[in-house]
Amino acid sequence: MKKLGDYVAVVVIPEPKDNSKLQIINAGKINLYLHKYEVGEQTETFSNPVLLTVNAISMIFIPIKIAKIGKQPIKLYLEDEFHRKYLSTGEIIVQPFEETKLITPLEQSSEQQPVTKTKVFINTLSYKTERFDWQL
Repeated sequence: MKKLGDYVAVVVIPEPKDNSKLQIINAGKINLYLHKYEVGEQTETFSNPVLLTVNAISMIFIPIKIAKIGKQPIKLYLEDEFHRKYLSTGEIIVQPFEETKLITPLEQSSEQQPVTKTKVFINTLSYKTERFDWQL
């Protein structure tokens, strides 16, 4: 019964309004501490681990730099309040898309053309969180 009450789950989602941040949410039933994260080639190890409490209101944001289009791995090095260590894995997927602004007849002159901007769409996949005795 205790095992069912103490399951560990973490969700990573992109910040909806800002492509430079990821939200990390504790979706499990036990408090967690984030010691380190790796997103693609970007990594940060915290001198003091960051608390992710059980309630869904508790989340942290980590900054990301979009270095390239495609898939990049995500790794989160976690520890619970009983000092059990976990590794949470996933992926960040960066896809380009074009956004075209149509110019209305009032804005249009003989030299203006529709403006096309290339932006990126970020999606994340959280795969699994499992016991793993990592060392930093």
